[in-house]
Amino acid sequence: MRLFLLTLLIACSLTASAQEEPLSTSAQEDSLPAQEENKWVKLWNLFRTHQDSKTHSKYDPDYIEVPNNPWRVVLRSSSQEFSLSMESEMDEYLNISSKVDFNFSTRINPPVAQSLGFFVGYRGLGVSYSPIKLRKKTGTYWSFGTTGGRFGLNCRIRTFSTNDIRIEANVDDQKVEDNGSSDAPIAVTTIFLDGYYLFNGRRYSQAAAYNQSVIQRRSCGSFMLGGMIYGSYIDLAENEDIRNAALIMHTGNAGRMVFTQMNLGLGYGYNWVPGRGWLINAMLMPSVSLYSKSTTTYYKYNKNIIDLYTYVNNTGSEEGWIDDLQVVETNKETKRGRFFLNGDTRLSVTYNWDRYFLSAFGQFNSFGYKHSYTNVQMYDWYVKIALGVRL
Repeated sequence: MRLFLLTLLIACSLTASAQEEPLSTSAQEDSLPAQEENKWVKLWNLFRTHQDSKTHSKYDPDYIEVPNNPWRVVLRSSSQEFSLSMESEMDEYLNISSKVDFNFSTRINPPVAQSLGFFVGYRGLGVSYSPIKLRKKTGTYWSFGTTGGRFGLNCRIRTFSTNDIRIEANVDDQKVEDNGSSDAPIAVTTIFLDGYYLFNGRRYSQAAAYNQSVIQRRSCGSFMLGGMIYGSYIDLAENEDIRNAALIMHTGNAGRMVFTQMNLGLGYGYNWVPGRGWLINAMLMPSVSLYSKSTTTYYKYNKNIIDLYTYVNNTGSEEGWIDDLQVVETNKETKRGRFFLNGDTRLSVTYNWDRYFLSAFGQFNSFGYKHSYTNVQMYDWYVKIALGVRL
């Protein structure tokens, strides 16, 4: 807050100075660009001095070292996966539960996304981007983060499309499985915004394990309070594409799902320093949802799932079934406020030497909700390997 007020006062002062009536001489006019540049340099130097002094004052130097080199330039290799599991009670949906036990499970499970990218940070601030795709259809991935002595805030955004699905049908005692591809791409967007507050921030640093802005020199742990906002967008039929109609019918006609959840948790993290330069971190935080909202768009077609079964039974194939298929109606269902138990788990191993560091770290999250006759469970994880230098 003090930094914000100080920056605001300086900005107002600079603005007021810029609005003063200048003398009408060509020399003064020529010096205006230099003056403006000098103001930005002064503002940056003020911010840098404040950040450096504040960073050093946050930590116990017997436990945490603040490097003299404030910048970090890092090359990162990233592996990520998002999977979505939908289990539908089809016997209830078709109102045949008294006659047959029929469950249908769909799992959207694209290949692990692998990419190369970079991270640039100054003290606790940093941004990363992964532009080099090592596998096709990995989409785009951005992350932003800031850390302090007792707090941290991170944001991750990923968008991709996939045709990779796994389906499983259970009819009474018979089970059918199929690993294949959807007829049309499935679009997915996920957004994570998570933060934490450390109760022992002077001696334990989460940043030392995950963005290397400081160096943990002695083993220590801390309880922490954490919060997370998670959002996902899953579209099984972009622009009402009918090619995935059979898949959508087996999810209770749910074609598009938008999910938002806010979670609060209490966890514990521990930094173990087994030797000079080494750091091993583990963190576990169970959380509960304080707010959840799911909006599901249902598609009604001019044919239903019974028509599909009849057609396949008569012809032995789905081919040609969608020739005259069309969406005749859509409607949305919004649900709020259901209680969910979720989890956040993180692990990292870091080695520091001279101005360099090598780190491997990962995070795992799980979320769940329900719409009509379908239970939805989402899993999101990543593993990153980073090689960086402090400048």
